[in-house]
Amino acid sequence: MVDGLWTQTYCCSHSCFSNNWDTPIVDSLLPRNVLLMIPGNPGIAEYYLPFLTTVKSQLGPKLDIIAVSYPGFTANDHVLLSLKEQVDHKIALLDLLIDIYPDNTRFFIAGHSVGAYMAHQILKARPYSNITRVISLFPTLHSMAVTPRANQVAPLTNAFVRSCLVLIVFWLSFLPSAFLLPIAELVDGQGGEDKRRILRLTVQKYLHSNVLNSALFLANNEFKLIKELDKKAIDSHQERYIMYYSKTDGWTPLEDHYELIKKEFPKVDLHLCEHDTDHAFVVSDSERMGHKVVEWLTPLISLPFHSNKISIVQ
Repeated sequence: MVDGLWTQTYCCSHSCFSNNWDTPIVDSLLPRNVLLMIPGNPGIAEYYLPFLTTVKSQLGPKLDIIAVSYPGFTANDHVLLSLKEQVDHKIALLDLLIDIYPDNTRFFIAGHSVGAYMAHQILKARPYSNITRVISLFPTLHSMAVTPRANQVAPLTNAFVRSCLVLIVFWLSFLPSAFLLPIAELVDGQGGEDKRRILRLTVQKYLHSNVLNSALFLANNEFKLIKELDKKAIDSHQERYIMYYSKTDGWTPLEDHYELIKKEFPKVDLHLCEHDTDHAFVVSDSERMGHKVVEWLTPLISLPFHSNKISIVQ
């Protein structure tokens, strides 16, 4: 439980080398490097495990990894949370991790899509909590409602349309996955192993009315609330950001996002994808993105530990 909410997490601590995602966090007197992964919408951390396994397999016991799903995004979880409530939940999780780990522990927060927005809000709320870097992958930090992809998705988040879709998925969820999976693969199964894995997971575990309702409700909230770029907060912590954009990302058009960050914040560690990786990189490029994150983390986790933790503002 985090902040009174049932929370699904996947942990791979320093006692684990690569692919055991239910290792408990072990209390230690020694400071650690900890990567907290916040997924995009839909907030299902399990989609990101191959990506994180690539990171863990190369950095091994030097890094603990914790991936967190959003509350309300499982079949048995009926809670419906706003964007602010989801952000508050992630802040509460960081506070919990700060209590568990030694004072000098370095925290790296990776966020994908709206997860990057949440990571930004965490840094803003807890600037003195040893957050060494915020790794923003395809970050939707502003102007969400006016992007090309939002124009396609926004009609689905209308209350009436959402209710209809939720009802359809409710009835579909009664069908056996053995029946639904071949249909899903026929309709949208072209692609590599990452895409087939996501399809299998979705049909077998996440094709549920609760999950769809939470995803569309949250998307509607994102379109309403993520408008202006928080320039003041980013400017205060430029050196702590790593941002990664793609030329073909319909959620973050190049001129309005990458070029704006490049112009306004020269100290941000800014990257433009050379491979036209899709926004939903877990569907096609988990391993490649894992290698990228390893490149960024390797020199940072080798630095001597020191504490810049002053206080946690409540």
